Amino acid sequence: MQAEPRPHIGIVIPAYNAGRWLEQALESVLTQSVQPGDIVVVDDGSTDDTAAVAERFGPPVRVVRQANAGIGASRNHGVALVDGEMVGF
Repeated sequence: MQAEPRPHIGIVIPAYNAGRWLEQALESVLTQSVQPGDIVVVDDGSTDDTAAVAERFGPPVRVVRQANAGIGASRNHGVALVDGEMVGF
């Protein structure tokens, strides 16, 4: 009996001045038993090192920058860009 294929999962992480916590969040996502194929960090106009922290990870983590627009706009922007049959936040 062949195992059922796992769905391709995409993750969206909206982030505003989250450099302090982002490394731990990304490490948590990357150590899950089902690996995401795509992770989009939406830097919502941060003034700290949020984008730099995310960029250190490389693929499958992608960083998208936008002017500060709030969490709803960040989620929507990420969903429009992420690749996945299923999307998690």
